Amino acid sequence: PSFSKNDDRIAYSALTTNDEEVVAGINLAQNKITGTGNPFAMIMNAKWPVYFASGERDLGLAPVSDFTADYKSGNAPLEVKYFDLSANDPATWKWTFEGGVPATSAKQNPYVVYNAPGTYRVILETRNEFGVNAITREAYITVSVPTGINGKSAGAFRVYPNPAGELLNIECETDFSFRLFDLKGEIILTGINTRQIGLSGIEPGFYILEMTAGNIVRRQKLLKK
Repeated sequence: PSFSKNDDRIAYSALTTNDEEVVAGINLAQNKITGTGNPFAMIMNAKWPVYFASGERDLGLAPVSDFTADYKSGNAPLEVKYFDLSANDPATWKWTFEGGVPATSAKQNPYVVYNAPGTYRVILETRNEFGVNAITREAYITVSVPTGINGKSAGAFRVYPNPAGELLNIECETDFSFRLFDLKGEIILTGINTRQIGLSGIEPGFYILEMTAGNIVRRQKLLKK
């Protein structure tokens, strides 16, 4: 049998026991050969058995750039952790952070610090052997002037580490509550003034952490390793 990334089926040529040539085909689903499980004969009276196959095709797709960040707004200095969400297995990353330190990065998931108040653009360009793709998000980061005691205002949260392992720390100078949601919107954990959250019973993956202090509500994506 033979097929390429552009085929929508695999064709087999075989001889029956009467020496008649027959052609059998396996239709392909999107990106995959259909069917799973044990192989079985497709042409029962063939001289040589023809079997069903399963597997994946390499479609050779260029990356599609995408990203998120643990903080999109806050007081200066604002520390931001970026997370690459690009599709199709990029091999390299080229970040540009307007107003950030560093201003550029080649890491997949870089840390950046914003020292001055303002609204800033973020650009991510990804590349693999099949092509290149870039995404620009205008006004993605908003940095405010520090206020309040020691330069921190009520409702200013710091969450670390992110990605998190067994423990997650929350810093806030006022009383606060939190709720942790999965991506289906179901509540996984809740707490009041909990500065350290145990995550040992939570499956790895992305979650949404919602923190409330007074009338200030902040939500951010959390990655559990």
